[in-house]
Amino acid sequence: MRNQSYPKLISLCTGFILIGLILYFSDVPFSVCIKSLLQINIKYFFILLSLNIFLYYFSSLRWALILSTANTIKTIPKDFFFYYTCLANFSSTFFLNTIGDASVKITSLNLEHNIPINKSSYVVIICLLLNCIILLTQAVSSIFYGFKILPSNYSFILNFIILLLVLTLFRNYHYKIFRFIKILLSHIFYIFKKLSFWKNNSNSESLFMNIAHTMDEKTAVKSIFYSFCIYYLNLLFYYTIAVSLNISISLIPFFLLYPIVFLISAIGITPSSLGVAELGWMGVLMLEGVSKEKAVIFMINQRLIGIAFVFIITLLSFIFYHLRR
Repeated sequence: MRNQSYPKLISLCTGFILIGLILYFSDVPFSVCIKSLLQINIKYFFILLSLNIFLYYFSSLRWALILSTANTIKTIPKDFFFYYTCLANFSSTFFLNTIGDASVKITSLNLEHNIPINKSSYVVIICLLLNCIILLTQAVSSIFYGFKILPSNYSFILNFIILLLVLTLFRNYHYKIFRFIKILLSHIFYIFKKLSFWKNNSNSESLFMNIAHTMDEKTAVKSIFYSFCIYYLNLLFYYTIAVSLNISISLIPFFLLYPIVFLISAIGITPSSLGVAELGWMGVLMLEGVSKEKAVIFMINQRLIGIAFVFIITLLSFIFYHLRR
């Protein structure tokens, strides 16, 4: 048991070392970052809190929606999904992203509602696949803008054309899209050996096919719509932090370059991509002409604000969930 904790401790230390190195070589004192945090107008904290609550709400809606296609039980209360979505986000803040999020959802369904682990695992996997589909669709316009193939306005228009195309295709071909993304990611995760339940076998493949195939058109469209809402709420959360810190960057370039950070964060090399995501933010902001000092201030404060709201929302959901039981 002690040996199993070493990799987690090493990855956590690696994240802190990366942040420390960024602060050291940027010559921006940590006290300057804290001073900027304390100067944020209180109204922005309420906006950020609201965005986070909506983010968790849509995440819980998507989880409940997909589970309804895989499970005959219809009596699971909605506050269960919201509470354990908050708890999953809390877990992924301190453990590797995918493992921390998935383990909480899978275990909670099994312990509280006797849903088999293999079934709840593939419900969670479908949520992960939806995130990957969103990332792939957003990455196209990001590449066009990042490599200066198209200006920001045209890249932005291209993004929404792709969005409408995905919604249309997903309505009729969601099963084939799911299957393609699953096969692609199963090889990636098998190489990195991060999630054992991604490994293909006849039982799991059959179960996945049943869950994805029984999803009707309405459910498929709603699930991808919720996924887009989750993505854009995340984006607006970070953009609001930038605005609150008086960082001059327009919404469209931020919108187009966010997939780079989203991809880095999804990899999850360290707990909650600690240090790795910060490097991504530094690169994206400085690419858009933000000064090194402002980029470091944003990098530190987005982490501190994110952790603070994870604690606050998880604590509130814990209190309300257990009061209602």
